[in-house]
Amino acid sequence: MKLKKMITKIKRFNPNYGYRRVTLALINNNVVVNHKKVLRLMKALKLTTNSYNKKSRKYNSYIGEVGHTAKNRLHRKFKTDRPYQKLTTDVSEFRYGNQDINHRVYLSPIMDLFSDEILTFSISEHPTVDFTIKPMKALIKTLPN
Repeated sequence: MKLKKMITKIKRFNPNYGYRRVTLALINNNVVVNHKKVLRLMKALKLTTNSYNKKSRKYNSYIGEVGHTAKNRLHRKFKTDRPYQKLTTDVSEFRYGNQDINHRVYLSPIMDLFSDEILTFSISEHPTVDFTIKPMKALIKTLPN
C-alpha cells in the first residue's frame, strides 16, 4: 500500500512519467523496487501513460496517380535486330561545385538499343521539355530513311 501511494504521488506531480521514470524516482527516494513490479502496480491503478507510444501508422507520401502514364510498348524486350528501331532517352541530373540548386546540369542522351550507342545528347541547366525534344529533332534530321 505504501508503494502504491508513492507511485500515485509521483504520477500526480509528473503525469507524463512512464513506469521506467517512476521506477527511477522511487530509487532516488531510496525505495528499491523492480521496474516490472512498478509496471504491474501502475496497470492495476490505471496510471499508465499513453503519451509516448509508437506511431499508429507510418508516413506515406503517395498522392495517387499524377499525370499521364505512357503505354508500355517495349514489354521488357530491349534487344532488337534492326538499328534505329528502338530508341531510348533519360534525363540525368549532375551536381558540381557547391552542389546547391545553382550548380546543377542536366543530360538527356538518346541511345539506340540495337548497338547501345549514344546517337545524340543535350546538356542544359534547366530540365525543360524543349531540352528533351531538341536532341530528338536533331536525330530525325540525320537518320537514314
